[in-house]
Amino acid sequence: MVIFKKILSILNRYKNNTGNALTLAVFSNLFLIIFESSSIILLPKVINLYETYEEYNQINFINLPLLDQNKFISIILLIYFLILSFVFIFRILSLNLSANFANKISIEYMKDFAFSFSSQDLDGQRFLSKDEFTTYLQVKFPMAGREIFVPLTQVFSSLFLTLTIISSIFFVNFKISLIIIIIILLIFTFISRKSARKLKFFGSNIKFFLENQGKNSSDLYESLLLQIHNLKEKKTKRVLIENDNLLKKYQKKALIYTSLPKFTIEYIILLLLLFALAFRTSNSILNTNVSILSTIVIALLKSISSLQLLSRSYYLLQQNYKNILDIEEKLNLFKTNLNYFYLK
Repeated sequence: MVIFKKILSILNRYKNNTGNALTLAVFSNLFLIIFESSSIILLPKVINLYETYEEYNQINFINLPLLDQNKFISIILLIYFLILSFVFIFRILSLNLSANFANKISIEYMKDFAFSFSSQDLDGQRFLSKDEFTTYLQVKFPMAGREIFVPLTQVFSSLFLTLTIISSIFFVNFKISLIIIIIILLIFTFISRKSARKLKFFGSNIKFFLENQGKNSSDLYESLLLQIHNLKEKKTKRVLIENDNLLKKYQKKALIYTSLPKFTIEYIILLLLLFALAFRTSNSILNTNVSILSTIVIALLKSISSLQLLSRSYYLLQQNYKNILDIEEKLNLFKTNLNYFYLK
């Protein structure tokens, strides 16, 4: 929460110059949520077109136009095609507008920093050297835009999109959705805990071999400086290679176990989809349940992608948060010095 509080305070500081970009980003994400939700809720009706046509003909409380079966199916498919097209368009548009908002914030932030520094006149050299100032403008601010403000927009958009997808699943069929989500959540929790234990073990080994790598590198470097071609030098080279092989081995295992929960859940969800398709029959009641299950499976696959983007974006925020704190410290120093100068 501290991360978001600090970053949101920065966004609030420059809201006058970035308000329009924020409004466009919010509305594009809102339309994406609406069409994404519609695509999930209407999918069972599209899968069971003939049953949907029968339901259409039984509607009596409002006057609907009389349509033959082929025309009705064509209209429904056209409507669903348009919904899917809008999902595709607004996914790209929301990503573009969110990135545009993040870029504007980053530009305003950099402008404030550069102008505040230039207002110091000769005092500015006391706070930053030429190389340090160049590092801030060349490295820290581009990094803040790419790995702080852009991921921030992705955190919020992915969070709301994931919640929308999960909520839409419950509109399809509450009981079946709840049972499937609970089962998948239990499996995911079990696998994640197992993976976490393995990753902790691999992490300690990776740390150990990294420390050994530094020690072995120093030993080899010293032996080369002494120009001693003996058994000790050969042993040092052999130990260095063996240590590096073990390090790469544990790094590979850590990579596999990091992705294992996601791969397992995707596999189980696809098995559910295969099971649903295998049991399609001429029975309309059974087909309705199968279409509901298929819709839930497809929605869960979508939610996994959103969750993956959410977790990756949040990870970037955590990893690069100190960069913002460093910039804020310098910027506050500039502004405090200016206020002191003018009050004096």
